[in-house]
Amino acid sequence: MPTVHPNYIKASKIVLLQLVIALVNFFLYYNDMHARHKNYAPIAMIVVFGIVIYLLRIGINWVKYFFLVGFAFVNGKPANWAAMFTHGPLKIIWAITGMCISIWVLWLLFTIPNQQASNKKSPDYPGPGIV
Repeated sequence: MPTVHPNYIKASKIVLLQLVIALVNFFLYYNDMHARHKNYAPIAMIVVFGIVIYLLRIGINWVKYFFLVGFAFVNGKPANWAAMFTHGPLKIIWAITGMCISIWVLWLLFTIPNQQASNKKSPDYPGPGIV
């Protein structure tokens, strides 16, 4: 079994922390949500975060791009920023904490060296075609 880079393990633990923060945020502002979102939103959060955590834990490389697109989609909309500032300072603190955690996870995931690049720089790797 190939070894998983330690940054994947750290990132999966941090995403678990982010899930806890998202669920706390959800239940703090439960009354502000529309009735159609109240039933499936926490289940969807747990399922999506659980899949991402599992894929990070086993070291799947493309998850970092999925996480980057999700981060840009959620935090890139001006409507989300406007809605965040209408709920008071606690909502702002929770949102900024979640963004900082996401940036931390992205930094961990994108600082993992590429496998081929790390093999070519290794002194034990003689290069292609050399026996």
